[in-house]
Amino acid sequence: EAEILTQHPTGVGLDVPAWIDALEEEVDSLARKSTNNQVDPHSLMTIEFIPLTQQELDQQLEMAQKQGKRLPHVE
Repeated sequence: EAEILTQHPTGVGLDVPAWIDALEEEVDSLARKSTNNQVDPHSLMTIEFIPLTQQELDQQLEMAQKQGKRLPHVE
């Protein structure tokens, strides 16, 4: 990918290209994670997280009970 990005240089050679800045940020992020054993929970998310209201949660649990699905924590 770096080879493709360097085929068409931009600017006058004094400014660092945006893709190099982004690459540097990614390398720094990975270095921090490996030295601190730090895990960023947002980077683990592969689907959008939408929190439920208490009412929505209750409705979904009630629907699951009516459908005959026994959830381990539902009496």
